[in-house]
Amino acid sequence: MLRIVQLEGESLIANVRRPAFAHDWVEHAKTAPAQVIERLAGATVAISNKVPITAATLAALPDLKMIAVAATGSNQIDL
Repeated sequence: MLRIVQLEGESLIANVRRPAFAHDWVEHAKTAPAQVIERLAGATVAISNKVPITAATLAALPDLKMIAVAATGSNQIDL
């Protein structure tokens, strides 16, 4: 089952629609950079707004397959 984690729900004005397929949804109001690895452990999809996701963070998250950026730009994600 896919695990979807929204890291910064409080910073989004719009409601994020949940997918119609079976999934585990976890929503955090805020996430500090030091909490990203812990909160995304086992996640398949991350929904991020402003919190940085670095190369070191990505290396520690082998299950992560997609990052949905809920902002303009992608400079907070280490591409």
